[in-house]
Amino acid sequence: MKSINLESTIKDCSFCDLCNLQVNKEHGRMFGFGDNKKRIMIVGINPSIRRNTNTKYAMFTETVNGTSEGYLKKCINELGYTYEDLYFTNLLKCSTDNNDKPSIDNTNICVNTYLMQEFALNMPKKIFCLGSFVYEYLLEQRRFTDYANLYKVYHHSYIKRSPDKFEEWKTQFLEGLSE
Repeated sequence: MKSINLESTIKDCSFCDLCNLQVNKEHGRMFGFGDNKKRIMIVGINPSIRRNTNTKYAMFTETVNGTSEGYLKKCINELGYTYEDLYFTNLLKCSTDNNDKPSIDNTNICVNTYLMQEFALNMPKKIFCLGSFVYEYLLEQRRFTDYANLYKVYHHSYIKRSPDKFEEWKTQFLEGLSE
């Protein structure tokens, strides 16, 4: 399986207006990471504006303000996996202002420019979508379902706020993994 490194391409991105957010360097871009030998991909919407930018494993890092990224690591570990076992990425590589939902235009630009390359290089068989927005977007695109099964699971920030949903989230993942 080819190792993917789109980092330098994404750093030079000038295709969408989301990149304007990076001018002040408060928050950075997040690149896909992990190993995809199991051909399992986890896809979020976009990096959190509050994430720790000092590590490429930002989805997993607890920041000072206690965001939910570290909680995702805990949840994945509960399933018997680590970030080395799976491939993690986002529809968008840049944060949006105030973690707002991205526009469809910006999402399309980033997906067509970067995510399609990640999918082609990793060739996932299973794609776990963190939340409804990601699931509905990828399902609507159809090209992703041509070679991978999509699974909608709760976003980790939701299960952190609603701990009673953790077992349901775990079941969502385990059912997808066992298919």
